[in-house]
Amino acid sequence: MRCIAVLTASLLMALPAFAQNPKIDTRHLDRISKQAGESVEVTLEGAMLRLALRAVRNDPGMYEAVKNIRGIYVRAFSFKEQSADRAGIESSIWSQITTPPWERIVRVKGKDGEDVGIFALIDPNKGVFQGLVILVTGGDELVLVNIVGEIDLDKLGKLSGNFGIPEINLK
Repeated sequence: MRCIAVLTASLLMALPAFAQNPKIDTRHLDRISKQAGESVEVTLEGAMLRLALRAVRNDPGMYEAVKNIRGIYVRAFSFKEQSADRAGIESSIWSQITTPPWERIVRVKGKDGEDVGIFALIDPNKGVFQGLVILVTGGDELVLVNIVGEIDLDKLGKLSGNFGIPEINLK
């Protein structure tokens, strides 16, 4: 009986990890937007996302790639100089995605201080991505792309260059 209680408690403690929100908290980015020379903010969710989906219904491949997405969030900033506040905010974003249940797909650290990562939040029951984050920090820019919802990786390339997502050529 005691073994069952311990097992049940362990499972309940693990549930919040599986239920983690795939949407990254970006509220603190407003503080550094004032320091940026240029900034871009794209938010597609709810009615606006449904409207965007209507625009791609004639492209079956594109529609299949996006039909289960609940939100696309892009934040991009270019800076003239580094600041302690910016470094702290970048660190906060990295800490959200470098801990379980997020899983690293790719991380590249450049000699110039640029740090690029692609991380996924996987639903262990369905075996599909529930969230994807592409993060670029260091140097003179900060770019965050956060896609929330079921994502089919085979079809994800169709999003490149659309919905405010930067075009990615993987050749």
